[in-house]
Amino acid sequence: MKILIIVNNDIDTDPRVLNQWEALKEHAEIHFLANSVKNTNHTAFFNFGDITRRYTFHYNYPVLFRKMVTLLITLFKGLLGLKAKLKYKNPHERRYWQYVKIKKLNQIKSQHTYDYIIANDIDTLPIAVYLKKKDTKLIFDAHEYFLDEDHDPLWIQYERPYRKYLIDTHLKDIDVFMTVGDNIAERFQKELNLTQKPEVVYNAKKHFENKPTPVNPDKIRMVHHGVALPNRNLEALLKVTQKLPPHFELHLYLKKIDGYYYNQLMDMAKTCERVFIHNAVPFDKIIPTISQYDAGIFFIEKNSYNYANCLPNKFFEFIQAKLMLIMSSTYEIDKFIQKYKNGIIVQGDIDKIVNHIKSLTAEQIHQYKQKSAELAKILSVEEEWKKIRKILNINE
Repeated sequence: MKILIIVNNDIDTDPRVLNQWEALKEHAEIHFLANSVKNTNHTAFFNFGDITRRYTFHYNYPVLFRKMVTLLITLFKGLLGLKAKLKYKNPHERRYWQYVKIKKLNQIKSQHTYDYIIANDIDTLPIAVYLKKKDTKLIFDAHEYFLDEDHDPLWIQYERPYRKYLIDTHLKDIDVFMTVGDNIAERFQKELNLTQKPEVVYNAKKHFENKPTPVNPDKIRMVHHGVALPNRNLEALLKVTQKLPPHFELHLYLKKIDGYYYNQLMDMAKTCERVFIHNAVPFDKIIPTISQYDAGIFFIEKNSYNYANCLPNKFFEFIQAKLMLIMSSTYEIDKFIQKYKNGIIVQGDIDKIVNHIKSLTAEQIHQYKQKSAELAKILSVEEEWKKIRKILNINE
């Protein structure tokens, strides 16, 4: 069996695509069409940036040279745009294909026949359809709900119709439709008039063999990990900790993305001796690292449809680390925590959240951690791999 996985991202840092690869690597020859791949075994790799004319080769050169090359590239793309206007009457078709190197795609198509193509996200779907042959099955993994990602008026005016056109145009070519959660799957089915609900595959994590650590009633340790960006609302975690009783502490493992925001958090942390900011750890070290703590904490503002329905990677990482969960309310999070009783859902203003958390006892936290331990195998990625293999008709 021969499979092409397409994603406009780096393979080694995309957890969902890595889950696809893990599920299939023992059963098929895997080819990648992506931005980069370094540590993930594969048979063939095609650079997505080369095919879509995303030129970055000059970025490391001196400023003057970089500006000159950027100017030349801009002029070149302008000419391509004029050429595309003659070829494509539809503005959405023109927008998508004007920078795509069709010759490169034809080379791949002439040299390779795939049993399955997995297209990740809407921006890879037309290319996947182009590469599809008569007997090729196309799996479209939409990830989240891509038609409602931003409330900015310009996004709504220009991006949403473009994406809607892409999915409407190529829907007939999709053999299996996948997404990340039940509510999102139901909305896709309704909005796109699908005959059946898309397959739901969670962004789960590998089962981690450990037992919940004991809870010290004199030092309850909360933990959060991720990127330091303003839209992550990390300052709320610090504000909550500052108001909690002195036996609560917060540990943050942060990847420095926005330097200004990161420094703001560092300054805030200095005002509370119970807040500790650590360097980020590699993906494969996250669960072992956070497993030493008592509760995984995660806040999210439901300012978009996807945020209101998210089931973040952290949810699964906290469970594999055998932690209690302290999380904001979303459709998916509420559903799981209410069913499995492995944490609490917090919402409202800072004081309301503080009152909810400070009422927790060591015994309650221990019970929540035990529930996460019971869940760890049920909600492991190994179960999601079985779903993926079933979708591709691979016998276990």
